[in-house]
Amino acid sequence: MFRSKTTSRRALKKGIDADDARRKRGDVAIEIRKAQREESLQKRRAPVPETPEKLSDSRDKDTSIPTVAAIPVLLQDVGSSNPARQLHGTKQFRKLLSMQEPPIQTVINSGVLPKLVLFLKTANAALQFEAAWALTNIASGTRDQTKTVIDLGAIPIFLQLLISANKDVKEQAVWALGNIAGDSAPFRDIVLQCQGLGPLVRVCANGPDGPPPIGILRNAAWAISNLCRGKPHPNFEIVRNAIPCLNYLLSCSDEDVVADACWAFSYLTDDDTKANSKIQTVLNSGAPSRIVKCLGHSQSKIQTPALRTVGNIVTGDDKQTQAMLNLDCLGLLLPLLTSSKRGLRKETCWAISNITAGNEQQIQAVFEANLIPPLIQVLSRDEFNVQKEATWAVSNITNNGSRDQMRLLVKYGAVPSLVEMLKCDDVKIVEVALEGIENLLKVGESDRSTTVSNRVIDLLDKCNGTDVLEGLQHHDNQGIYERTQKILKTYFGTVDEEEDSSLAPKVSASEFTFGSNSSDRTVGSFSFGSTSQDMFSFG
Repeated sequence: MFRSKTTSRRALKKGIDADDARRKRGDVAIEIRKAQREESLQKRRAPVPETPEKLSDSRDKDTSIPTVAAIPVLLQDVGSSNPARQLHGTKQFRKLLSMQEPPIQTVINSGVLPKLVLFLKTANAALQFEAAWALTNIASGTRDQTKTVIDLGAIPIFLQLLISANKDVKEQAVWALGNIAGDSAPFRDIVLQCQGLGPLVRVCANGPDGPPPIGILRNAAWAISNLCRGKPHPNFEIVRNAIPCLNYLLSCSDEDVVADACWAFSYLTDDDTKANSKIQTVLNSGAPSRIVKCLGHSQSKIQTPALRTVGNIVTGDDKQTQAMLNLDCLGLLLPLLTSSKRGLRKETCWAISNITAGNEQQIQAVFEANLIPPLIQVLSRDEFNVQKEATWAVSNITNNGSRDQMRLLVKYGAVPSLVEMLKCDDVKIVEVALEGIENLLKVGESDRSTTVSNRVIDLLDKCNGTDVLEGLQHHDNQGIYERTQKILKTYFGTVDEEEDSSLAPKVSASEFTFGSNSSDRTVGSFSFGSTSQDMFSFG
């Protein structure tokens, strides 16, 4: 059917502490969520097939498309005791609901839905199929329209149809459940509460006749991913039972199945637990080795969710991050960092930033994978939303890396690139870039001698960075103002002569807080949170 709708780490006495340096999915607005498959609706409507091949179409040569005006007559057919008339009326309703702009609400208002749900229980497979198809398309509508299907008790019946001997009926039931689960978190939870995950997982297993038809497998993978998706997150103790099946689906030869399995893992690794227990569960399953291989796939529809999953896993602790590095994920990040797709570049920078929030050995692995030169290029020349993530990646190295690693950053051109980020309007990014420059200045000062100047100061002079720093003395943000004053006094021996303590920005404590995330972090004496954006919210 055509588818159309659808840590243990050393203490850091710096502004960006260990927790702030690694940023969970809910703390970062990643534009990649707007791209490709995530951009599409999480429901799929089944229109009239161009070639009659499904159950009742193969038996009925009537290809006429009904109109809304025919509904009164169709209601009489559906209400008849004649099986042939029931099938004809139901099929016509299905065709009406399969149009490009289906009159879903008009059909609901006609009162036909209770009959369609009743037909799901019939022994007539053709009638079951047509009724399930019609209800699937109703469930592809608005939330209220989907709710009418739920309220009529269709979910348990659809679950029973998952063991139907008829593959078309089974596939349509899978599709309907996927639409219901894809509508919203509450509807997803209703399917889970009806114990819907287990039957959907079993649909993917090989039967006496071999593997399931590819149509069923595609719909099942998509439906399972919808059950793992959304915020608030589903009950992990329930959805974790899908992991063995999803791991198996990663080895499928069908790209759509693999893509949906990767998306499901990206939802499962969006870990909001303090112990990173969700990430650890996925690591223990062995699935990451297959997910990492997907990074090198030729299709971005698979690369995208695989990258999302890898990025989520490296938000965990050092040990969990190291598990991904041991799978050689860094080598596969290089082509993604230079991809023509902005979303992939941005997500890759975000993943790298979480790796550079680790220990010196993990940062060294990033250097050895030759990721730093292209990362600096992204920081220097890319679009701002990508540069932001690269800023975090570079600044984290200055917080957690060795002096030699920071010297290499300077060599690769990090200083002028960070200076450019000081000019942006994003206060948090200015703070991050400013801290990176300060950390590099410390290394430059340690290398200074009677015959050698502070190389970082020289570079700042060459790119007008000193002027930019002096301008930040007038910044409205207290934290930026004070850090800039400290840098100028420590490394340049002066501050703006017109400045004195009475001219410091007068702001209230509330102005020092960014975002409303409950897990606000402390930067100096000020609280910085990260704006929480629902990346998987249903709508």
